Amino acid sequence: MDDQTMADKLCTASACGHLDKVLFLLQSGADVSGINKYGRTALQVVKLSCPDLVKVLLNKGANPDLRDPVLGLTVTHDAAREGFDDTVSVLLQHGANPNLLDDRGNLPLHLAAKEGNLEVVRLLLGFTENPSATNAQGRTARQLAQDHGKTQTAELIDEYLNNAHAMLKHLNPTPALCIHRDPDFSDNFSNKFYGLFCIRSFVFNSVLVIYCICCHFLK
Repeated sequence: MDDQTMADKLCTASACGHLDKVLFLLQSGADVSGINKYGRTALQVVKLSCPDLVKVLLNKGANPDLRDPVLGLTVTHDAAREGFDDTVSVLLQHGANPNLLDDRGNLPLHLAAKEGNLEVVRLLLGFTENPSATNAQGRTARQLAQDHGKTQTAELIDEYLNNAHAMLKHLNPTPALCIHRDPDFSDNFSNKFYGLFCIRSFVFNSVLVIYCICCHFLK
């Protein structure tokens, strides 16, 4: 069986959610990164309601950040839009980048908010660098939720942003971390102040990620 045939079979099995067949094909030498006749990999066409299958492909080295050749969507965009929070969680755990934009400037968060996929939005908020980012049409995730009548989702984003603002305000007085050179460092700057490294952003983002993960698993 040639590589193209193997890639097509693997993609078909993945799209149908046939975990056993995918495992068999991978064990038989199919390349997890193989491209089918439509220019997509097995992960790009995976049945999104099958997080275990997604995990198998990722563990075999599938790239979660490949873009669809038509709209520039990643599999994280697809899973977020369709509301599969378990699959989004698996993707994030395996290093998928939730801050990539599709060809219309949408983050996965935009697509999830537009569809009112509350649990996906709750999960993505803690991993999105700028939850207030606008897409190519100038709309934020919160505005898209409001535009499409997803009031509960819009309120969740408002709550998150308000909490983030409150945390940032609370952390603002935190002194920066000062790091000094090694006292044995033999140059004219020995024992002098070396530099300031502000750790506020790190602490702030860490707290928000923990908050969102707790909300996801304690829902």
